[in-house]
Amino acid sequence: MSTIDQLTLRQPALAAALPRAGLLEAPTPLRRHSLTIGGRSHQLLVKHDERSGALYGGNKVRKLDYLLGRALDRRTEIVATFGAVGSHHALATALYAGKLGMTPVCFLGHQASVEHVHATLAAHVANRTRIVRFGGTPGERFRLVRSELRGRRAMIIPAGGSSWLGTVGFIDAALEFLAQIEALDTKTPVRLYVANGTMGTIAGLALGFALADADVEVHAVRVASAAYANPEATRRLMQRTVRMLRRTDPSFPATLGDRARIRFRDGFVGDGYTRPTPASREAIAVAREGLGLELENTYTAKAFAAVLQDLARADGACLAFWNTYNAQALPVCRNARLGDTALPRDFARYFPSA
Repeated sequence: MSTIDQLTLRQPALAAALPRAGLLEAPTPLRRHSLTIGGRSHQLLVKHDERSGALYGGNKVRKLDYLLGRALDRRTEIVATFGAVGSHHALATALYAGKLGMTPVCFLGHQASVEHVHATLAAHVANRTRIVRFGGTPGERFRLVRSELRGRRAMIIPAGGSSWLGTVGFIDAALEFLAQIEALDTKTPVRLYVANGTMGTIAGLALGFALADADVEVHAVRVASAAYANPEATRRLMQRTVRMLRRTDPSFPATLGDRARIRFRDGFVGDGYTRPTPASREAIAVAREGLGLELENTYTAKAFAAVLQDLARADGACLAFWNTYNAQALPVCRNARLGDTALPRDFARYFPSA
């Protein structure tokens, strides 16, 4: 459980109104690293959010701490969410909802097959997640969700956990980061690099830095379709977050979104979500060898590729990388197999024997 809650220290009226589930292990480490690129040594700060939770780490835990806190407060029976079959968000939600005594339901759609999908599905089986194949027309999807949840005390969490309430977790994260910078007695980074999928992480970080009047520019490295991850959608999410927080605490600054600093980086997504690029493969190798850090091709390697590109320019700016990948071992179900009755049959394609 978090021992430091910088947001409620700064805005105490929010604490009672925004219950938390006690999932977050914070503060997560912030470390200086030295990285050699092209024969030159560069200093890089890394926020190790891979260790944000004891059961499952990464950036999802900060959002779920607030989202599942509300679910507990409302005595929710079922927690439902959405994603692709390999979704880290869907798995983290299912694991933590189950730990808290709620029934997890994940509506999952197909994606390009990548190496981690089998392990993710096996972890769902071990967790006894109710997995529902999600697809079809909007009307068909709506009817499917309604039929699964009707008559039950259910809470729906959007894909990626990127609602206004999930975003609050990263406002606090930005304040935690700044407190650690001060304790390290190092200069505040000019740029912070983070993967941009459903925008909740970048929106919260940018709002948190603005709340603290910190001169940090969030570099949002797009890893998903621009139809979902784009400046206008991010602006709307920030506006809604500020509006909802002001309902609870009118002292929360109304113009915070106008002061948020985000630079959208669209040059690293390659052929699309989950699909590796030469730069992401190189980033995985460099992070492993130079930092002892494990990344993956969908999110973190593409964000780190932007870091490597900018470090190579050697402009002397202080840079930081926010690692959003989970570092905890997944629960294992050795009986998860092709055609497992706990899985939709057309998910068989993701198993090695398929």
